[in-house]
Amino acid sequence: MDKPEIKKEITKLAITAIIITAVMKIAFYKQDIATTTRTALALIWMAILPGYAIMHYWKEKLDFTERIAIGSAAALGITAVTSYYLGLAGLHLKYQTALTPLAMLITGLIIPTYFLRLARRKETARSATKTATTDTLKDGTSLPK
Repeated sequence: MDKPEIKKEITKLAITAIIITAVMKIAFYKQDIATTTRTALALIWMAILPGYAIMHYWKEKLDFTERIAIGSAAALGITAVTSYYLGLAGLHLKYQTALTPLAMLITGLIIPTYFLRLARRKETARSATKTATTDTLKDGTSLPK
């Protein structure tokens, strides 16, 4: 990803955060702004960002809103299951709210990046082999152009 594309994605995420905060403020109009903003940021931290990271692999195939919607549902499910098993393992709930989304963010960005780089290397190797085999004969002489 180049810098303009990263800026565009961050801008879209920021706009999404502002919209979610505004909707939360409208829905909970009796609460003060600090409480609704904190709740909206918690929702973004627990669902939107991990879901966005999980769906980063399908960036070329899905639109931003589709990635946010599908990723949020997937992130909520993964967070619930992970929290359940971490609780069984003895990790206290106060640590899970920070560690689980952070682990999903890291995993969601590192693993797809690894597989994309692996696929690009294979594609580069295939195209290099294809070019080399079409330009030369078995005895090493070049084909006329």
